[in-house]
Amino acid sequence: MRAEIQFIILLLFLFYGSYATLVVKKDLEPQRISQRSQQLKKDLTEKDYAFMNMVLNDDDGALEKGEFSSSGSVIVKNGKIVGRGKGLLVDPMSHAEVQAVRDAHGHLGTTSLDGCVLYSSTQPCPMCLSLLYLTNVDKIVYFMPSDAASGTAVQSLNQRVYSALIRHPSERTIPEVRLFREDLD
Repeated sequence: MRAEIQFIILLLFLFYGSYATLVVKKDLEPQRISQRSQQLKKDLTEKDYAFMNMVLNDDDGALEKGEFSSSGSVIVKNGKIVGRGKGLLVDPMSHAEVQAVRDAHGHLGTTSLDGCVLYSSTQPCPMCLSLLYLTNVDKIVYFMPSDAASGTAVQSLNQRVYSALIRHPSERTIPEVRLFREDLD
């Protein structure tokens, strides 16, 4: 009986230790991310700030002319602008980042944006972020978080995509069904 009690006490300590480790790890995660964000910010150069100011000034200039866009972006390689884009509010696929990537591909003649930095007035949405990963952009610098750009509607849509991507395709809010050749016969 005494051995059983000792075993139960040992199990309780193990469970408590695992729980405490999980809690401490969870509590440290935001701090680790914050430290990395701070380091990335420290690593920015005067040129990074100059390109971001240029993007924001272009957005302000367009607004003064009566042009309405959701955001502006530029892609820079070796200190030179190789792509520009403006997001159009009336077209859900006409995001500034997509236009900038298309423009950069035209200037560079390649499908890879290795060595390039994207500067954007707003944080890229999930669609644009996927495109930037697919094209191998080295770094993304943005001014305003995407959820602040248009309020909770954008945040809700972005969160819907992010939460769907971590699920199995059959469990997503828009279910995906794969058909095989034998299914079609």
